[in-house]
Amino acid sequence: SKNIITNFFKFFYYLLNTPFFLIWKNDFKKIIMEANIVCNSNFIKSEILKLSPSLEATVEYPLLDIPHLEEIKNFRKKSQKKYITLVGATAVKGHDIVQSLASKFPFETFQVFDDRNIVKEPVAKNIKYIYFKGIKEIYQNSKIVIIPSQWPEAYSRVAAEAKFLDIPTIASLTGGIPEACSEKAILVEDFTNLADWENKLNRLLEKLA
Repeated sequence: SKNIITNFFKFFYYLLNTPFFLIWKNDFKKIIMEANIVCNSNFIKSEILKLSPSLEATVEYPLLDIPHLEEIKNFRKKSQKKYITLVGATAVKGHDIVQSLASKFPFETFQVFDDRNIVKEPVAKNIKYIYFKGIKEIYQNSKIVIIPSQWPEAYSRVAAEAKFLDIPTIASLTGGIPEACSEKAILVEDFTNLADWENKLNRLLEKLA
């Protein structure tokens, strides 16, 4: 039958490729064992060492565009800081959390940046979506940066940039995000819990008032 012929060819293909796969796997393992792996956070380094404790791994944080950030920092001295800012309009970036917070804080204005041409229908009148063009647009009028990531990100460039610009930050306590944050940043341990975000944002707003 047709199924028997199909299964035969699948099995033959498997037999033919197995030796080459084993050779590749062995060579790849040798390369990895001899390599000095460069990680972008201590979190990633720890995850790699869990797989193989004998590996050599170092940490080098991603470089920031310091001259550009200095320009933004100087601009912010005279700008009106009025937005609570999220970068990334996706579920893993915590977009759902921000949408809910916008409904909970109707007198605050939220802005969400994304580098894809996605038209979002805001669930609240005080949230707007902006196509990402550059970091100046993100930070020039931000009074709070919010990073409600719902997964363990390797690092957070947004947190590092906010730290450099002295922008108050609330972020998920997961992955390599805390490494990028300022010591003054508010970290949310129970980052899937909307009530926790609401409480911490409320406290920060009261502090900034």
